[in-house]
Amino acid sequence: MNFLKDAKNSAIAGAALCIVLGLLFILFPAVSAKLVCYILVGVLAIAGVRFLLLYFRSCLLSFFPSELLLGLLMLALALVLLLEAAGIAALLPVILGAAIVVSSFIKLCHAFELKRAGWNGWVSVLVLALVGLAFGILMLINPFKVASTVMILIGAGLIYSGITDLIAIAFIARQLRDRSEGPTLR
Repeated sequence: MNFLKDAKNSAIAGAALCIVLGLLFILFPAVSAKLVCYILVGVLAIAGVRFLLLYFRSCLLSFFPSELLLGLLMLALALVLLLEAAGIAALLPVILGAAIVVSSFIKLCHAFELKRAGWNGWVSVLVLALVGLAFGILMLINPFKVASTVMILIGAGLIYSGITDLIAIAFIARQLRDRSEGPTLR
């Protein structure tokens, strides 16, 4: 049961992060894209250093040192992001639109799994996923000409995605709780 609790907490944290990023994008559209790039630089650099430390602390001989490879790739990507923040910022609407599409596909899978399990309310999760999917596809197809408008739209999409994630998490948690509290055999 710890796995489910950890998964739920991780999903809630991810949804909250989407909402906070969405608010930042709406409130500060001009600086949001570069800010996200710099945050990604920090995350990639920390992860890269972590993988390198794992590699150099390991005493095992490996012919495919994945920690070394991942660490170097993440540090290289962080350097590219740092040097090309303006160019990457221009791609951010497409990247985040793709992230919303992926999140929506995950919600679609959840909806069909809920249907397969015979749980009520799976249609609500399906509708939320389809709306998110349409929104993400719109961002991919037509990322508009004005960057601040795109940032506000992305912010709205992230907030929507975060809120729908929270709704789906609450629904799934309630269904699991109801199933576990069901009638017991004596």
